[in-house]
Amino acid sequence: MSAVIADAADRGTVTGSMTVNGTTVQLHHVVALADANPFHSTRKDLVIFLSDVPVSTSDIVKKNISAIWMTGKLNAIRVEVQPWDKQAIGGNLWAAVLAAKGTQITGSGMGDFTATKLTADHVTGHLSTKDYGMSDALLSYDATFDAPIEEGRIDLLAPEPEKEGDSGNGVTSHPAAMVGGKPLPAGGGDAGAAYLSYTKAVQSGAPAAIMKYLPKADRDALAGGDTTAAFSILKDFTPKDAKVAGGKSNGTNAELTVTSSLGNGVVTMVHEADGWKYVNDTINH
Repeated sequence: MSAVIADAADRGTVTGSMTVNGTTVQLHHVVALADANPFHSTRKDLVIFLSDVPVSTSDIVKKNISAIWMTGKLNAIRVEVQPWDKQAIGGNLWAAVLAAKGTQITGSGMGDFTATKLTADHVTGHLSTKDYGMSDALLSYDATFDAPIEEGRIDLLAPEPEKEGDSGNGVTSHPAAMVGGKPLPAGGGDAGAAYLSYTKAVQSGAPAAIMKYLPKADRDALAGGDTTAAFSILKDFTPKDAKVAGGKSNGTNAELTVTSSLGNGVVTMVHEADGWKYVNDTINH
């Protein structure tokens, strides 16, 4: 098990606290990191790690936090931020009061981020959330921090729009709008069945099940990475009650007309050697 140790370098300052199930702890340490975007493997997002005790950068990068937390001596929050739009897209919570139960939280909506200063190698800002509930935990926290960004430089510009035939920084290209195609019946045929299986896989949270319904280029780009947090975020944007009203297909690509409690839209699927795969959707969340 890795020891809870501070790096020799001065890594920043933070003022704030977090409260989980009524227990409040002060946040004394901050580490900011450049970390690979889960869907654009060559791009670097911003990760902000706040904790009550010092944790080495190495342990954060190597994802040893759970082992430290299980000792009951760590309270920490990890929030992922897209630098180009300053949106917090996901996060993790480790609270000492939940260690005995083995309950750690992963999900979206775990922080509102405001940047006072954001460059490729430094961040000054504020993170907070109030009454965020998941499983048997209720989280609130508020922290102001200033820190150099370690492990590289973050990408401040938005990704280039994907082009047909271009893998787009490690992620499969989205097919151009389909021309022609034959109408699909209610349910969407095989493409519709594959999409509904994909939605069930997302709600299950099992990475292997989800990967089965992604195009090969996406699977290759994500192979070997920790997709747990990224796939957890998908739950909030993937309908649990989708119905395929119809659509059209040319045998290689399909556009499904989908209705759900999240909204209505078109789902794009592509056919590969091992079946239909989910590409993207225009559901109005």
